[in-house]
Parts: sequence; structure tokens; C-alpha cells
Amino acid sequence: VRRAIRQIQTERKLEELAAAQAARDKLPASDWAAEKLKQAKAAGITDGTRPRGFATREEVALMVAAGKK
Repeated sequence: VRRAIRQIQTERKLEELAAAQAARDKLPASDWAAEKLKQAKAAGITDGTRPRGFATREEVALMVAAGKK
């Protein structure tokens, strides 16, 4: 029973984290980063979506490669 309760609690925490990240993804860029983000978008380094969201290593690798062109 304890194991089942822990599993349910873990699943709830994961759902809460996913919801928080989804909300964060919708936030606009911070004032201090907005101009550089605009430049990176113009240079084709990023598409500008999810400016406050987390990036995976895969996404970062693509942005670094695009920045080196």
C-alpha cells in the first residue's frame, strides 16, 4: 500500500512539474534577453518560440551549430 501511495504522489508531482513547465513555455522573453533573442532569431539560430522554456542538449547543439555558420 505504501508503495502505491508513493507512486501516486510521484505521478502527481510529475504532473505538477509538467504543468509548470507548460506555463513557463508560454512566457515572453525577459526584458534583458529580448534584444539578443531577436538577433538570434534573425540569424537563424533559434525560431524564438519558448524563450523561457528549458532547452534539451539536442536543441542546444543545433543552436550552437547554427551560430557557427
